[in-house]
Amino acid sequence: MADLYDLDHIKLGPDPNQHQSSSSEQSKDSLGSKDRLKTVNRLSAFNKTNHRLEYYLTLIRSSKPGIGLIKLIEDLLSSSGVYVFSEILESKPLVASSENPDHAIYRELLKIFAYGTWSQYRDRQDGLPALNQAQTKKLKQLTVASRASQSKIIPYSELLESLEISTVQELEELIIDAIYSDLLEGKLDQKRQILEVDSFMGRDVELIFENEDLEMDSGGVLKRKGGTNVLELRDRLQNWFDNVGGVIDQLDQYIQSIKTSELESEKLQQKKNDEIRETLEDLALSCTNPQRNQRSKDHKKISPGDHQQLKPSESNQSVA
Repeated sequence: MADLYDLDHIKLGPDPNQHQSSSSEQSKDSLGSKDRLKTVNRLSAFNKTNHRLEYYLTLIRSSKPGIGLIKLIEDLLSSSGVYVFSEILESKPLVASSENPDHAIYRELLKIFAYGTWSQYRDRQDGLPALNQAQTKKLKQLTVASRASQSKIIPYSELLESLEISTVQELEELIIDAIYSDLLEGKLDQKRQILEVDSFMGRDVELIFENEDLEMDSGGVLKRKGGTNVLELRDRLQNWFDNVGGVIDQLDQYIQSIKTSELESEKLQQKKNDEIRETLEDLALSCTNPQRNQRSKDHKKISPGDHQQLKPSESNQSVA
């Protein structure tokens, strides 16, 4: 089994029955079809996500604070197709539910899913509703997406610890499901025990208002007092900028290598063309004047040394 999983198509190594095409045109067509298929799949997933979000948003906006609203929140957090929650958090029924302590904890839980991570939920678990299996999996996948926004290379050991997962197989299954859900794209390298991130889904951003009680964290960044850092967008944007810069550099190198390869190919082709043209010219010359060509061959057969070795009789015969 190969050490590298291609999570764009979830393949466990190369297919031994698949033959590689020797034609560069077929390769380009294959890559183009693959890119088009990925685009179609992303658009389809995006539309499904939007439909589910609109579905829950419509129901929640038409609800009143109470048991029915709590049930909608629980269903929403269990749904595998909804990963952004800012609009729902700002809906009037959710804001009004904050007045009731028994209902306010569900809005706080929704904030964890919007901005937070699994470890932050664990820190506040005693004061928040319990999660079912689907909700736990979803929050852990969102945590991986948040970690992917900070680094392109994530060690398995770090994810196993932060997500409180006991086996590598369970971790890989969680990430593969996140890939299928369009939370991120990347590769699992079993040999190096790392996740290589290509891209990731942006999460909700928590806002700060002027009248809120703020404090500085250890890095000199503002955060809501007693809460998590709410200006992480700055770091995320910087990481995104660095990642984009790295991708651009790789593309420049790739384009330059293609140009160099094309130039070498043109030179080689020109050399072959020159050789073919010279051969054709020689062939045409021999066809149009065979006697001259024969005399030229005979002349080449007799070297200057041969003239000195000729006997006088042979020389006279030659003159005659």
